[in-house]
Amino acid sequence: MKKHLVFLTLIINIALVSSAFAYSSDDYNYLRATGSCPNGDLTGADLSNLDLSGANLSGANLSGARLFKTNLENANLADTKLTRTRFVEANLQNTNFKNASGRYIEFGSSNLTGSDLSHLNGFRSSFKAANITNATFYYADLQESNFDLVTGTSADFTQANLAYTWFFKATVEKARFVNANLYYVKANHLQAKDANFTGATLSKGNLVNANLADTTFEKATLNDTILKNANLQNVVWGNAINDTAIFK
Repeated sequence: MKKHLVFLTLIINIALVSSAFAYSSDDYNYLRATGSCPNGDLTGADLSNLDLSGANLSGANLSGARLFKTNLENANLADTKLTRTRFVEANLQNTNFKNASGRYIEFGSSNLTGSDLSHLNGFRSSFKAANITNATFYYADLQESNFDLVTGTSADFTQANLAYTWFFKATVEKARFVNANLYYVKANHLQAKDANFTGATLSKGNLVNANLADTTFEKATLNDTILKNANLQNVVWGNAINDTAIFK
């Protein structure tokens, strides 16, 4: 009897997960026919390898959807729901993600050049090895997200919540982290030459072996920040709070 109950529970759980990511066939067909589907239900849909450049998907639910190598250049994904959505090796150049929300979003190895991710709410998302050149993360909430191995210059993280994030071997030269929250950031070997950390919080962060030449830390908070073996040539400290920063 107990074995039957366990089996029944397993079947119910599988059914619940499946229904949670069951897209509307009407919305899916509309997207394939027109190239757009604003406010559509595309949860769990496989949209891999499609050309959706310029598509209007604003307000759509893409939670659990797969977009491997999908072309979404210049597409509008503002206000979308993106929990566990997977944009892997996708073309997301100049894509609008403004006010999108979700948890565990994956942007791994995607091209986010020029994309607008301002006000994105994406707890524990992954941008590993993505290209974020000129991408905007203004006021984004990306706590505990992974930016390991990202590349690109002039990304804008102004006012973003990046607490407990990872930037291992990331290349973000000329990036703006003005007033960003980088508390407890793990950024060993970070390449951030000429970046701007004005007013940022980096307390308890790990920037061992980071290249921070020509960066600005005016009014930044660096309590217990580890800067061992970092390149600090021509750094502008201004009124930074770094009395307890660890340099050796």
